[in-house]
Amino acid sequence: MEALIHGLGTICPPLRANWEEPWPPELIQGDPPESRPTELHRPEAAVSAVEQYAAQAQPLPVAAPGTPSSPAGEHEAGHLASTTVEQAIAAYVQEMRAAGRDPKTLQWHQTSLGALRRYLWRQFHLTDVCELTRDCLQSWVTDLPIALSARTGVTRTVSTVAAYMRSARAFCNWLVRQGYVSETLFPKGAVPQAQRGLPHPVEPAAFVHLLRACQLAGSPGGQSAGMTARNRAILWLLRDTGLSVSELCGLRLGDVDRADGTVTVHRKRGRLRVFPLSADGRRAVCAYLEQARLTPAWTSVVPEARDLLLLTERRHPLTKNSLTLLFLRLSQRAGFAREPICPSMLRDTYAIRFLRAGGELAALQEQLGVADLASVKRYQHFCEQRRQEQEIQACSEESVFTQQSRRDKSKRRKEQGRGRGRRRSS
Repeated sequence: MEALIHGLGTICPPLRANWEEPWPPELIQGDPPESRPTELHRPEAAVSAVEQYAAQAQPLPVAAPGTPSSPAGEHEAGHLASTTVEQAIAAYVQEMRAAGRDPKTLQWHQTSLGALRRYLWRQFHLTDVCELTRDCLQSWVTDLPIALSARTGVTRTVSTVAAYMRSARAFCNWLVRQGYVSETLFPKGAVPQAQRGLPHPVEPAAFVHLLRACQLAGSPGGQSAGMTARNRAILWLLRDTGLSVSELCGLRLGDVDRADGTVTVHRKRGRLRVFPLSADGRRAVCAYLEQARLTPAWTSVVPEARDLLLLTERRHPLTKNSLTLLFLRLSQRAGFAREPICPSMLRDTYAIRFLRAGGELAALQEQLGVADLASVKRYQHFCEQRRQEQEIQACSEESVFTQQSRRDKSKRRKEQGRGRGRRRSS
C-alpha cells in the first residue's frame, strides 16, 4: 500500500496532495473571488472538475418509503449522501434560474448561501450535506449578527441578517423536498423580526431646500434645464402620492392625466389607484413633460423604456439605485449631508399629512398599497405622539406666560405702593 501511495505521488504529486488533505468548498456560481477560503487550496485541475460537476448538479428522485431496495436505488441514495453543500447550492440556484427567478434574487441567494458555506467550512470543516446538523446551523444563526462583514468590516443590520437567514431557511426546506435530508435542519423561529421605528417626515422648509437644490447650472433650454424639471417632478410625485420607489420607477407616460392632474398607479393583481396631484405638483410634472420628456432629445435609447415616464440622464429607465444617488446629491446641495433625505421619508410625509387631514387607517393602507394594517399604525402613533408633544409645549408656554404675568402684576403693585409712600411723606 505504501509503495502504491509512493508511486502515485511520483507519477502525479497533485493527486496525492489532494488525496491526503481535506478539500475546502469551492465558490458557488457568482461568488466573488475574494471570498475564497484561504486555509487550504485545491489543485486547479480538481477545482475545475468539481465546479463543472456542481454547475451540472441536478437533484435526483427519491424512492418512496417502503419500496424495495434495488441497485439503482442504492446508487441514488449513495449519490445523495455524497453530495457536497457546494453542489447542493449550485443545484438549488440552477432550479430557481430555470423557474425564471429574477437575477438579483439569484445573486442574493448566492451571496447569503456562500457565506453559510464558508462558515461551515471554517468552523466545522463541513463539506457534505449529510454532515449538516441543526447545531451547526444554530451556531451560524448565533454568530451571524455579531460577525463582521467581509465587505464592509462592520456588523450586519437586522434586516440584512434576517434576509440571510430567510435564504438559508428556504435552502434547508429545498433539501427536504429533494430528499437530501429527512427533515429541515434550520432552527425554528431563528429569523429576527426587524423593528420599524417611527417615520421621518420631511418638514416643509426642508422640502423647499430640496426643490432649490434641483436647480442646475446651464442654459435655460439645455440638458440641465430638463434634468432640473425631472428632479422637481420626482420630488412632487413622491410627496403628493406616497408611491414606493418601484411604483415611481414603473410609471408610464399614459399614467399621467394632465387635464385632470392625476396619476394612475398599476399595482399587483391588476389593481389601479388614481392619485390627485397638488397644484404645485401638477405644474412640476407638466413642466417636465413639456420641457424634457416629450421632446425628441429625451427619446429613450432602450426600446422597453420608450413609454416610461422617468428616465436617467442617459435616457435609460430610472432605477432604485439611480434614485438613491439622486437623493444623496440633492441632500448634499441642500445642506443635509449628515442626515440625508431618502425617498421613503417623502412617503412618510404623505402618510402623516393624510392622517392629519382626517384620513382613516384603512384608507391609508389602501393608498400606500400595503397588505398589513400594522404597517400603517406607526403613522398613527407618530401623529398621537406629536399631538401630545404640542399639547405639553402649549401648556408649558401657557404656564410661562402665566408666571410672567403674575410677576408683572406683582412688580406693578410694588411700584404703586412705593409711589403712595412717597406722596404721603411729602
